[in-house]
Amino acid sequence: LATPTARVALDAPFVLVADTIGAGDTFMAALLNVVTRDDSVLRNLSSEGLRSVGEAATRAAAITVQREGADLPWADELLA
Repeated sequence: LATPTARVALDAPFVLVADTIGAGDTFMAALLNVVTRDDSVLRNLSSEGLRSVGEAATRAAAITVQREGADLPWADELLA
């Protein structure tokens, strides 16, 4: 992930993949969810903040790929 002032590379967690359909949609939905819940997130995206946002999106996508079809996680699954 990158902004004009920060760049981070993220590793994907190891999971048993059942289907990759929906992984990108889940990643973007989770990313948008994080940055739209608090508008200060976008104004203060340091490398640490960018990493935190990216890790949340990556965890969400990891849940999706463990399921058949585009079965995105529910909010309560993301908090666990």
